[in-house]
Amino acid sequence: MLSKPSGRTGPNRIRISHLNSRPPGQRTETKTTPDLFGRPEIELYFLSLHTIMRTCHFGSIKNHQVHLNPTGQAVQDCWYDLPVLYPNIHLDLCVVMPNHLHGILVLHKLPLKNIFLEKTELGENPGVTADIDEIIQKFIDISSKYIYEFNAALQGPVWKKPLEHEQIKNETRLNLLREYIADNPSSWKDDPMNPKYKPDTLGVSITNKHPAP
Repeated sequence: MLSKPSGRTGPNRIRISHLNSRPPGQRTETKTTPDLFGRPEIELYFLSLHTIMRTCHFGSIKNHQVHLNPTGQAVQDCWYDLPVLYPNIHLDLCVVMPNHLHGILVLHKLPLKNIFLEKTELGENPGVTADIDEIIQKFIDISSKYIYEFNAALQGPVWKKPLEHEQIKNETRLNLLREYIADNPSSWKDDPMNPKYKPDTLGVSITNKHPAP
């Protein structure tokens, strides 16, 4: 069972505080991952989860920086704790915004030990496997629990459905999505997910403009 988010950085968590200090327009260096593509047992996914009504439950953006409140910190901790439950995944870049989350994860489909981890915080790697839909639903369930704890008056679902995920097919696409995630805080003013965003064209649907495949 996942422990209550503590804000601590464990061996399976990769913090993204460097995203908050990126000047607008500055490109980020991306890692190369030549061994992740062309292997049928490995899949990469880009996930986008949005709150209902674009409600900013998780914090704010000031000077192109994300300032998470306790609810947002709990959501971030739930994301980084996913490998504790599912040692067949590896987490890549992620950002929790005031009302949505973008993240990339690597999924090892075979019921083998995680190719990235020898041990988890629960002890020896048990070799549990899960598909992407189960992993997303588990994150929704656990993060919602903590969102309700920090917002006692909140009723009804928090996350908007359908939940978006895209399978990443090549390294070019992976690096483009990493760049998009890294630029998300500095692009908040022009993000359709921003409740203060005003589209130039009437009738434009409200959707997060992540890069088209």
